[in-house]
Amino acid sequence: MNLSLKDDDLIRFVAFKIPYESSIYTDNFLSIEDAKKRIDLDDLRVNVVTRKQLLEEGRENSDENRYLGSKWGAIYLKAPDIYFTIREKAKNKLVKLGNIAEVKFGVKTGAHKFFYIPKSNPFNIEEEFLKPVIKSPRESKTILINPEKLKYWLFVCPYEKEEIKGTNALKYIESGESYEKYIKQGKDIKMFLL
Repeated sequence: MNLSLKDDDLIRFVAFKIPYESSIYTDNFLSIEDAKKRIDLDDLRVNVVTRKQLLEEGRENSDENRYLGSKWGAIYLKAPDIYFTIREKAKNKLVKLGNIAEVKFGVKTGAHKFFYIPKSNPFNIEEEFLKPVIKSPRESKTILINPEKLKYWLFVCPYEKEEIKGTNALKYIESGESYEKYIKQGKDIKMFLL
């Protein structure tokens, strides 16, 4: 199917700031219909995008230049105003993070109780094996993170057991190996290890 796309073929994404029932009056609908660019009113916000732009965004997510779609709701309905300001001012200077760096999920142990050590360090594990870690974004009230205020250490041991003889880290590893523990997988499934 070949679509004829024009630059003036506009799609309007509307996010109501108040309950829909309270915002359905003629002036709002006229504002939506007349919008040719992004507008932000007391009752609603309208993001205007061309059909051609939406098609291009959906293709950017594909290696084979076929349409895979985009996250319209997250972008055009939920994104804060600053997102659009940055996007408008930066224009073509922005690139996807995946284009300049390898993006992957962090290591997931599943054995949180073993790897997250309370800041009080009740096992007296040597400092070289403990790294500051944020277990949840809620642990920091600001963008700048103060390691002193974090609740946990992450236990990290890059050595073989023979290399850390006589350390509390080795004692901790051995005690962890000696009891039955479970690794949480998914929402409700648990796998037991011996």
